[in-house]
Amino acid sequence: MLMSEKNNRFGPDALRRCLPQDKPGGRYLVAFSGGLDSRCLLDALLKSAPAYEVVAIHVHHGLSANADVWSRHCAAVCHQAGVRFIEEKVRVINTGKGIEDAAREARYAAFARHMETGDHLLMAHHADDQAETLLLRLLRGTGAKGLEGMSQQRAFSSGIIWRPLLGFSRAALEIYAGQQALHWVEDESNADSRYDRNFLRNNIFPLLNERWPDFALRWQQTATHVAETNQLADLAVQQVFPSLQPRPEKSGASINVSVLQQYALAERNALLRYWSELLGLDAPGAQPLAILHQHLQQAQPDHNFELCWGGAVLKRFQQRLYLYSNDAWQNLQVITPGQESTWDLSLASHHQIPVFAGMQLCFEAVNAAGADGCLAARYPHIRIDRRQGGERSHPHYRAHSQTLKKLLQASDIEPWWRDQIPLLFSEDGQLLAVGDLWVEKSAMAAIGEPGWRIFWRETANSV
Repeated sequence: MLMSEKNNRFGPDALRRCLPQDKPGGRYLVAFSGGLDSRCLLDALLKSAPAYEVVAIHVHHGLSANADVWSRHCAAVCHQAGVRFIEEKVRVINTGKGIEDAAREARYAAFARHMETGDHLLMAHHADDQAETLLLRLLRGTGAKGLEGMSQQRAFSSGIIWRPLLGFSRAALEIYAGQQALHWVEDESNADSRYDRNFLRNNIFPLLNERWPDFALRWQQTATHVAETNQLADLAVQQVFPSLQPRPEKSGASINVSVLQQYALAERNALLRYWSELLGLDAPGAQPLAILHQHLQQAQPDHNFELCWGGAVLKRFQQRLYLYSNDAWQNLQVITPGQESTWDLSLASHHQIPVFAGMQLCFEAVNAAGADGCLAARYPHIRIDRRQGGERSHPHYRAHSQTLKKLLQASDIEPWWRDQIPLLFSEDGQLLAVGDLWVEKSAMAAIGEPGWRIFWRETANSV
């Protein structure tokens, strides 16, 4: 049934029905600004006889001259109600996305510091807030995911964010606050229509409300319907995605280009967005997707192809697309001096040696080598460096030596990794191994002899 203002009454019983029914212990942390919304949430929560400890967290942004007054008000409310009160003072740094985004990032970082396993962070966003979010996203050209608006729940830190007020309008909260004689603080910045949300709240929504009094509740229902439709679409994409032969790489991940090209345009877009989000990266928008599809249609693909969006970088090599986080990609572009220090290898321990581009060499002791190319244990001291040009190499699986440059070109290693490959040398300058690609024939452990199995991998679990 369509929710309207008539059946939109807010109170402890209504709130109880909107709280999680299967909460596995933990606490309720209330994001408590002291404004109308969070004041109603805290009051109704306490009157609903919660089964879990309630903790109020107030974030002091320091952006208003009244910030100290608001903090004292929140502390007094909690003291009177017998609720544990936590004040978090944060420093808001505008990194170019605007002061609103900077304050939001600082606020969520503060909340995360207090989350414990099983905790639910209750946020006081209501239907009018959701309407603002939806309209702002529409104005920015959002896709189907954006039309979900704010989710009622999502994983956050070691717990869950829960928004139990999304089905209630601000008007319903105002009625409840009046009935309970609640007092709250008003943020004077809410009157400043230079901010996008305030412009909608102060200038646009009053006009909409005159014509369609329950428009915010209707929009919330639309967001719910879109979220359900997106869930079905996501299930379909998840079933198809393995056909792209996804695999983790030394850094980032890759998929098969030829298989991707077999799908229709809409399917390719959905698969690429899913892949990006699976790796914790921003999904590509319409423009980068159009550029990629134009590239895929070329008879002779550009092997220097590079596409960036948000914090993601997409590259192509042969028949695979490689996706990196911007940080991981930047690590690959930095050519630092080689490691001139000498490392001691002892078969009694496992060794992890940091090298270049956020990578490390791992040495795993092998008591009896097979035919898979282990480094012989007769080299107790090694030196690690980059290729300088002109090196020759004789991989253990080849009959003859060749220049390292040509060997790498003939290998399946991506071009952007070739200057970052760690070369292992003995104390007297003999080349022993090329990363974990191959061991030199002269340095290979004989079958049955002790040796080292080498792995060249990321130091951290970044994309």
